[in-house]
Amino acid sequence: RGLEYYGSGEAFLWRLRTARTTPCDTLEEQVRLESDIEVFPWNGENRNIQSLVNLGSHLVIGGGNSEIDPFGEETSTTSSQCGSGLSIANTLLCGTSEPCCTFNSPRLPTNGEDVFEVANIEVWTFSPVDTIEQAEILESSRRFIFDQGNFSEQ
Repeated sequence: RGLEYYGSGEAFLWRLRTARTTPCDTLEEQVRLESDIEVFPWNGENRNIQSLVNLGSHLVIGGGNSEIDPFGEETSTTSSQCGSGLSIANTLLCGTSEPCCTFNSPRLPTNGEDVFEVANIEVWTFSPVDTIEQAEILESSRRFIFDQGNFSEQ
C-alpha cells in the first residue's frame, strides 16, 4: 500500500532566508539572521504530511507523487513539485529535501547540495494529550473525521 501518512493541516516546513553560516559582527545580527524565516504551511493539495518509512529508516515530511485516498485507490497529484519536502535519516545526522506539493515549498537548502548535515532538530507539538496512547486515539479520530468529510483540514 505504500507509505502511511499521518498528521494534520497544522504542519508546516520552514527554512532560514539567509544561511546560518553568514558572517555576523554581533550577536544581535546573528539573532536577526536566525529569526528571518520562510514558512510553508500545508496547502491541502494532498494529505502526505508525515511518515516514518520502514521503522528505523527515515522520517519524511511532505508527500511524494501520489497518495492513497480513503477508499484505497491511488491518486496522482497534479503538481510537478511532488517530492519529499524533508527526509531525515534514522541517524538524525543528515537529510534531503525536494520541491514539495504538500507544502508548496522549494528545496529547503539554498546551497545547492543534495544531502545536508543536520545541525539541530526542533519538534513542536500542540497536542492536548499526555501519553502516546491518547495521541494515537486523537490521531485516529482526526483521520476518521478527515476521511469521512468532504472538506480540507486547515
